[in-house]
Amino acid sequence: MVEGMVAAGHQWESISTDPKDGQINNPRFVDQVLGRYDSGGFDTIFVGKGSSIPLGNFKALTSKADVTYWCPDSVSGNGCGPPGRPEDVGARGLECARIICTGSEGCRWWRAHGFKGRIAQIYQGCRHSIWRPDNLDAARLTPKQIVFLGSGNYKGDGGRRAKLAALTKNGFNVRSAKRIYHRDAANLYYNSSICLNMVCGTPNEGHTPVGITSNRLVRLLTSGGFALTERNTDVAASFEEGNQLATYSFGDIPDLSHETNALLWNGVLRHRTPPRFHPFVPSRSTGC
Repeated sequence: MVEGMVAAGHQWESISTDPKDGQINNPRFVDQVLGRYDSGGFDTIFVGKGSSIPLGNFKALTSKADVTYWCPDSVSGNGCGPPGRPEDVGARGLECARIICTGSEGCRWWRAHGFKGRIAQIYQGCRHSIWRPDNLDAARLTPKQIVFLGSGNYKGDGGRRAKLAALTKNGFNVRSAKRIYHRDAANLYYNSSICLNMVCGTPNEGHTPVGITSNRLVRLLTSGGFALTERNTDVAASFEEGNQLATYSFGDIPDLSHETNALLWNGVLRHRTPPRFHPFVPSRSTGC
């Protein structure tokens, strides 16, 4: 993120918030930050989550300067992302001028708790296109392989193990692994027919729940892989089906098997085209 800001021509100065150095617990830390903010003519103080900064010092900063809050964490703790800390992560966001976060779940939490500023929701994830072959027409090396990279034991998205086991039981060639990253992951995604993605969701929200979409989806799409992903509101709002992406109903194993079988036996997987994104439309529910 910092490299992207620098590349776009923004002036950037880093200030440590490491609790080990003890500075953030001292009221003079606020004066130090504000002094550099004023003297440098910066537009905003960009705080990455900031939960390490004592709330008193955090409020002192936001009362005297424009502060932008970057939050990759879950807020409400419904199983999406790290454990929710509304009194910690959420409370600091409420003090800021604007918030950047990674899922609609966090957006809804801040709106429900009275936040009136601007919220930007972005997908976090590594841009795997830097490792993708230039020739998108290159044949897949394992054309019948279905790949999932990640922990199979995670239950925040309804239980991955049962979904992977069902596909294997139905005769599909499933490769599941974790701790495979960067170039190795990009090659696996590029050369497999189907790249699976599971999403977080809240139980009893139906086949298209509200939740956070894993940055895995960004990684596999930018690798040139074809994504078969569970459907949630983030995916439905951001992507069009058919261009490197298809969906199945959240938590519906029979639908997963049906979609997998249909994709392997029709022509959609023979062509690689860039994923098509929906145009940005402000959300009524989150105010993004």
